[in-house]
Amino acid sequence: VFWYILHISFQQSISQVNLERQKLFQISDNIQEYNGKYGNLDDYMFDLEELYQSASDTLPDQMQQGQFINLMQQIALDNQVKVISLDLSDIQPLNKETNESADELALNKLPIVVKVESSYNSLINFLKAIEDSERLVQIDNFSMASKGTEEDLICKLELTIFSLEQ
Repeated sequence: VFWYILHISFQQSISQVNLERQKLFQISDNIQEYNGKYGNLDDYMFDLEELYQSASDTLPDQMQQGQFINLMQQIALDNQVKVISLDLSDIQPLNKETNESADELALNKLPIVVKVESSYNSLINFLKAIEDSERLVQIDNFSMASKGTEEDLICKLELTIFSLEQ
């Protein structure tokens, strides 16, 4: 009877030790997987900081419409595109009525209407450069018409830029 009682208690202890051992092996595997993926903590933190900076550039805390207009003008100059007009609307909250969840980001939007004149290839390069910029830009509407010659086009772009709501 004594041996049986000891045997049962030791078997329970062995089962608990085996469960702990399995958990530790899983933790060890997770650590090795992390090290294989990220190297060390400093590299991982650096990667996270770069990702955060990229997200901040894409979706800034403030609208920074002046910086965006300067960017658009620089892109137009670089691509031989003439800006005819640039009209800004008022900053508006984005989906304020549906944004009741605390998990969702509260955003502002700024609609912008831009008219430009250029050749077809310059216009394509201009649009590609806007798309490749760090700032999140949504093209809502695009219309194009010939100015009279085959080379010259007039293009009207309706854009929206975004920022976090303050």
